[in-house]
Amino acid sequence: MRRTLPEQIVAVVEALAEDRADWCVVGRDQTLAAHAEAVLERVRTVLPLLLRAVVEQATSGLDVRLAHARVACPGCGEKVEPPGRPRRRQVATQCGTVTLERPW
Repeated sequence: MRRTLPEQIVAVVEALAEDRADWCVVGRDQTLAAHAEAVLERVRTVLPLLLRAVVEQATSGLDVRLAHARVACPGCGEKVEPPGRPRRRQVATQCGTVTLERPW
């Protein structure tokens, strides 16, 4: 049975596919090197977006539905309300800089 693909991931991949389909028209009859460069350039551009979509999908703690869920304090282990409100964070990764919003 096939599982449903996450919308965020599909959106990034579809945008990449549409962009490269446009390149097939604009870059018609270009050299192999030109095609390779065009693909690499665009893939490198969307890598952070794809990574963000994967991390958000695969990390329970980033789920906005859990923003107010009680969590264990790293110091004492007591279940407490998450401190503060959601915060944006930028993380440098091998795929580029990824912006995530954590719900605490």
